[in-house]
Amino acid sequence: MISSLRRNPPSGLSPRNPPRRAAALAANFALAGLLAIACLANLRPNAFAIAHRSERRSSLPAAHALVVGYFGQWSVYDHFLVKNLVTSGAAAQLDQINYAQGFVTGGHCSVADPNADLNLVVSAQDSVDGTADDPATTFRGNLHQIAELKRLHPRLKILISLEGRASDFAADAQPAARNAFIQSCIDIFLRGHLSASPNVASGTPDQPGLFDGIDVDWEYPGPENAANFVALLTDLRHAMDDLRPGLRLAIAVGPSPRMYPGVDLSAVSRVVDQIGIMNYDYSGPWSHTTGLLAPLYAPHRATGGSPIQSPGAAPDPATIISVEGPDSNVEASILAYKQAGVPAAKLLLGLPFYGYGWKSVNASAAGLFQPGQGIRGDRPYSYLQNLLTPAPATVEISDPLPHSPPAASPAPAQSPLQITAQTSIQTSIRTSPQLPGQISSHTPKLAPATIARTYVLHRDPRSHAPWIYDGDTFWTYEDPISIRYKANFAANQHLGGVMAWELSQDAPDAALLKAARSTLLHPDLPLNPD
Repeated sequence: MISSLRRNPPSGLSPRNPPRRAAALAANFALAGLLAIACLANLRPNAFAIAHRSERRSSLPAAHALVVGYFGQWSVYDHFLVKNLVTSGAAAQLDQINYAQGFVTGGHCSVADPNADLNLVVSAQDSVDGTADDPATTFRGNLHQIAELKRLHPRLKILISLEGRASDFAADAQPAARNAFIQSCIDIFLRGHLSASPNVASGTPDQPGLFDGIDVDWEYPGPENAANFVALLTDLRHAMDDLRPGLRLAIAVGPSPRMYPGVDLSAVSRVVDQIGIMNYDYSGPWSHTTGLLAPLYAPHRATGGSPIQSPGAAPDPATIISVEGPDSNVEASILAYKQAGVPAAKLLLGLPFYGYGWKSVNASAAGLFQPGQGIRGDRPYSYLQNLLTPAPATVEISDPLPHSPPAASPAPAQSPLQITAQTSIQTSIRTSPQLPGQISSHTPKLAPATIARTYVLHRDPRSHAPWIYDGDTFWTYEDPISIRYKANFAANQHLGGVMAWELSQDAPDAALLKAARSTLLHPDLPLNPD
């Protein structure tokens, strides 16, 4: 991703809805069409030979479920710094951080945002070790703070997450370009020659131990690139082993293996250490119907009574049927990847630390599976949890989305916010592009409230997935209870662990991350969804 996207996001994108997420939303919307095409074409994984070298054993210890979290470099523009991982307690819960992002374009890797990564001068108050960055040096910003975090937590591994356009990945994976591309990524991020990035100042000191591996996020290789996708990962694995054995190679994948037609995922699993499944965006505001963001199991839909479990209530089994569909929930996604030949120990279950909303939602069934107008973008858990506080709720108002998936073309400009007598309005005012070394905290501006709506928490009885509804606005998200059930599922399925997108969206006390960690260590919840 490009740093200018962070500072000047196109309409429809924001620092909390980066291109990676937008691509995932569009891909999920198109998944149904892809499934139909795959069925018609009777696509099956091709058998790609992993030539010249024997199968590689994972460098990860057996029987140790990992807690992995993405740290978005753009979060500094919302004043979420690396130090927040220390003060919140998140760093102590993490085994690995995937630092998003390194950029893939023009046949090589590069530092995506030198302003956030290296130019930012972090004060003593905001630094991990209490020492301010020296303005005279060229190793500052997020990457310097990451280095300090590793000194404070020596067991913590840091991977650079390589992200970019699918077309750039496709070009770089071609046989004629592949080796040069791989060597540029290794040179900059694993050998630590940061100044080899064309947008980094010469003389920036090398940081050979900063990153412990690479996370590849190619969304998504089409069938014409299936062979090159496997070959890219294979050659990257070999080059990393030649440099330093034990370096980790991970990939981020969509919620369904059907999004990778022609790819031999079993072969992929033999050369990577981790396959992080983006187990989210099963439903979202691109639809005119509300739903659950990331249900663990297929949710129930009511035929006569309520499809939900209000506090203290239990569903009537006689009134519910299952909402089934291919890879329509976390359990189905995990099973599909296993059936595609991926060992459970290589899989990371994805956890969203954000939620989606709809307005003008019908009151039936407490708003679940009802018509509504999608609210643009996502909201972090740290925001959504406050809607249930005893104080009057603060509701963020955004324009409804049209009935279409996120598009590559610019979205319509938003109209001015309308303040009503029934709700408090919160809007984040984004200023002009940041100058090098500056941070703006983007403090939300609150308009005076008159009459506040009251949100009520509801929970799906199978997945324990929460949603809140105030009679008009519906939000689907994850909370510590639903996270615990997912971590419990991951442990009992003997998965490699869990992966969170992304750390700045957690509560200030890292409540979601702590719920995941504690349950992976002590998976004592019931497994039967019914």
